[in-house]
Amino acid sequence: MPLLFSKSERLSAKRDIETLFSEGKNLRQGKLLLKYVVGGDAGSGSQVKVLIVVPKRSVRLAVNRNRIKRLLREAFRINRDLIVDFLSNSNKSVQIAVIWSDGSELLFSEVDQLYKTALAKLIKALGTA
Repeated sequence: MPLLFSKSERLSAKRDIETLFSEGKNLRQGKLLLKYVVGGDAGSGSQVKVLIVVPKRSVRLAVNRNRIKRLLREAFRINRDLIVDFLSNSNKSVQIAVIWSDGSELLFSEVDQLYKTALAKLIKALGTA
């Protein structure tokens, strides 16, 4: 599977985003908050759709917000196979909002580690549901 973050994997429909925030379950891992909604069969679309949010309240400067978003997208792109492999066996789809809640400076290795542990928690939660 190519390591791309394609348009089909981005969560952009207003209705889907409203559903995610109103009905979604929360999962916190350090500075990351994952809100997720499990759907039925993915059909022709992507099994995982991701929305990346870095609130202005947490990170004031746009330069820093954009850098954090780039790091989060890269972490998703690299670790996407962890969740896709799990979902392909169960014929489910999931919509995830990745919300960053801290404005401090960080390295990609920190973000990647947080993202991996958050995905492991999510897979565990999806396995028991």
